[in-house]
Amino acid sequence: MKLKRLKELRLERSLTQKDLAELLSVSKHTYWKYEKGKSKISMTNIAILSNFYNVPIDYILELTNQRERH
Repeated sequence: MKLKRLKELRLERSLTQKDLAELLSVSKHTYWKYEKGKSKISMTNIAILSNFYNVPIDYILELTNQRERH
């Protein structure tokens, strides 16, 4: 499943794939595969990104358009 919001959130903050790969302790290529939907991202890494971007996990997974946490 391609997670378009991973790229959108990254670009909003002017971050590189390498920046996010370092945050998640994965290779740049692995992070690229997450954005392209070529590899599944773990729930742990989704939770890390949710906290980093301060958005709900459901927003990253494209289950909601609500960016604010409740």
